[in-house]
Amino acid sequence: MNHTLVKPSEPAVETVGLSKVYGRNAVPAVNHLDLDVPFGSIFGLIGPNGAGKTTTIGMLLGLVRPSSGSGKVLGRPLGDRSARRQIGYLPERLRLPEYLTATEFLDFYGRLYGISVKDRQARSQRLLGQVGLAKVAHRQIRTFSLGMQQRLGIAQALLPEPDLLVLDEPTSALDPGGRQMVRDLLLELRECGITALYNSHILSEVLEVCDRFAILRNGTLVTQGTLDEIIQRGEQVLIRFRLMEPTYIAICERFGPTNPNLQRSELTVTLEAETDIPLVVSALVAHNAALQAVIPLRERPEDALMRLLNPHH
Repeated sequence: MNHTLVKPSEPAVETVGLSKVYGRNAVPAVNHLDLDVPFGSIFGLIGPNGAGKTTTIGMLLGLVRPSSGSGKVLGRPLGDRSARRQIGYLPERLRLPEYLTATEFLDFYGRLYGISVKDRQARSQRLLGQVGLAKVAHRQIRTFSLGMQQRLGIAQALLPEPDLLVLDEPTSALDPGGRQMVRDLLLELRECGITALYNSHILSEVLEVCDRFAILRNGTLVTQGTLDEIIQRGEQVLIRFRLMEPTYIAICERFGPTNPNLQRSELTVTLEAETDIPLVVSALVAHNAALQAVIPLRERPEDALMRLLNPHH
């Protein structure tokens, strides 16, 4: 992977106002997408079905023509052939030539990339072992289960030793063992410095392997960044009293929005920062509030992402 077109300081993928509109009714599948994928990151595209993830990938690969906007992949304009030769791609709907064996398929694919015979054979053997298909390397693909075909698709995406790996729902047909294989493989590739764009709606998997994320909803970018940047929303703290007084609610409201529960004599307050907690406690004690508990509430990453994906629930 020493043939990268971009420098590590440049984005591996960058888009500005990228949009795609379909049909006579001009329905936007992707709407003014500004995306920034740093070189060397495992970047997760998160969103429900219909969020625009696959359309975005299609535009980045030059398979779908944008309606407007621009972008670069590995430092070259969208669809540039020299950049595409350095991209490994696993599509969401994988179609393989069933009459070929796994070895024959990888050999054919390697020839399309111009990989030498010696390198094709060595890489194919190594990759088939990595994805757990070494024992069935000479079986026709027609005899493979959907999960085995997906494993072979991952091997072909890695065959050119790409600078950018694009995986569109890579674990959709895999059993738990196969999903663990994909996770382990991505973590290994991350250690090697490869850049990967990982499209999935399975939040637990994305959280485990990705270091940066973009959340799409209805074709629009909601937010992007590291997990800490995305879920940053202030610090919530639960305050429990022996007896709730209206004055206590008014004091807490000076520091942020509150959600009182009068029956339980408690409330939650959303602060700008964790460092504000002592200030709230001091203010309450100064008014002789009988505190029973002060408990910081930290939102789980899965809950934070679900909140961003479904803001009205």
